[in-house]
Amino acid sequence: MGVSRATSQAAAPSGGHASPFDLLEFAVSQAVSLEGAAPDQGLPELLRRCLAGFGGRVALALRLPAPGEPAVIAAYPQAAVDPALMVQIAALLEGHAEAVSAGGCFQGRVTRPGPGAAGYQDAVLIAVSGLPGYSCPYALILVAERSQWPAEWQSTARALATVIAARIRRVEDTREIAERRAITGALIGAAPDAVVVADAARKIVAFNPAAERLYGRRRADVIGQSMADLLIPERNRARFLESTEEFLRGQDPGKHAGRMHLPILRGDGTERTVELIPLPLVVGGQIIFCSFARDVTELERANTALAASEARVRLLSELAPVGIARTDGTGACVYVNERWCALNGQLAVAILGTSWLESVHPGDTSRVRQEWVRARAARSELRTDFRLRRQAGELVDDLVTLLRRGWRSR
Repeated sequence: MGVSRATSQAAAPSGGHASPFDLLEFAVSQAVSLEGAAPDQGLPELLRRCLAGFGGRVALALRLPAPGEPAVIAAYPQAAVDPALMVQIAALLEGHAEAVSAGGCFQGRVTRPGPGAAGYQDAVLIAVSGLPGYSCPYALILVAERSQWPAEWQSTARALATVIAARIRRVEDTREIAERRAITGALIGAAPDAVVVADAARKIVAFNPAAERLYGRRRADVIGQSMADLLIPERNRARFLESTEEFLRGQDPGKHAGRMHLPILRGDGTERTVELIPLPLVVGGQIIFCSFARDVTELERANTALAASEARVRLLSELAPVGIARTDGTGACVYVNERWCALNGQLAVAILGTSWLESVHPGDTSRVRQEWVRARAARSELRTDFRLRRQAGELVDDLVTLLRRGWRSR
């Protein structure tokens, strides 16, 4: 590597050898005291003490991605991160793939630059720790000028590698959780739908800006408050509590899944109709209640008005003295009134789903069909005269003015 023997010897700390117990005690206490710090903070000092205790020259802490080159987390001395040394260490790791994947200790040798063609031959001790549930192991690597590493140091090195790996993973997991929370918070905050999250006691724990607008309440005023008391009309609270109790207990979350329309209570006492989608979330082994709501009050009013209008049209159609039929785009009847049935000599159940052209006299069918096709293509109104055919066999020869109506293509 790029550090001379003299430099390496000078870099090795003096002051006696630390015992294996002292090294482990320091590593554990450091992991506790540096909780939440950067993954590499404090590691150089631990590596320095390892060299003092083991009498080595170089100490490295590596992450071993698979596949990929090992990544240096910390090194002592810093100049020890030499490309030539790293190539040899990578070769040793690759040659002991089974030990790396299972976690363990193994030894090897590396050549460092020095006088003569051969350079210096140093012994390498590699202790790998693979934490359960993680595919990325970590390694503590020690290099010393000796024939081999004593067997009694292997268990200590392995234990140190485990402490280092556990501390790094904990720091990285904490950072990942914080990042995920930040992303989740940003997504919820920017969501166009009202998002309300309640815990097992139905106390509100999250309330996004869209929810503030929909419910007419400030987030600061609702956090920690009862979702039922604040957001559900009094007449519906008992049913809400019963349903969410089943939902939160996980008895049958699917029964309460999907879109549903229900009234909600605003801060000013007025009500709105929302389309609500409940979502079960498991946090810490407990199901919490998460809901996405969208205001559909105006849509509900429009649907109600449309239904009332269709009911009036249907009533007028039934009372009309003329035959009326409504078809789909293919010409199949989807509605007929009583007068149409009387003119055709059939019940409505026999007419619905059949083409309206079946009511046309055979002598007029070809002409009427062509006129209808042209009207559909032009998306224009069809006005024509034709004779009716009664299904009972009796032909109505008179021109029927009852069918002077507009057939609009769809």
